[in-house]
Amino acid sequence: MNIKNIIDSYPFKFLLGGIIVSSVSYLSNNLTNTVISGVIASVPIALPTAVFVKKSKLKGYSTNLLIMTGVLFISTFLFWYLYNHLNYNKHISVLYSMLFWAFCGLLLIIM
Repeated sequence: MNIKNIIDSYPFKFLLGGIIVSSVSYLSNNLTNTVISGVIASVPIALPTAVFVKKSKLKGYSTNLLIMTGVLFISTFLFWYLYNHLNYNKHISVLYSMLFWAFCGLLLIIM
């Protein structure tokens, strides 16, 4: 089995995703500088995945990635606003932000 087959395998992608999410969570919670934590938490996970997308699907993938990145920005802003200005707890703020993101994603899928 060559390196390309390993990189393209779903177990490798699953492990890589888990390592990235766990690392971001750990570093965000254990660094004292919140700027560094914010930068680490905003690592663009979807962008490098373009390497795994077939060339024939890359144009559509990149277009939809751009749209959903805008939705992610708005969802993150919504979380920030709910938590910092309306004093919602973090769980409700995340829930509403994720629901907004999911609703927009669903609209994109059905349109």
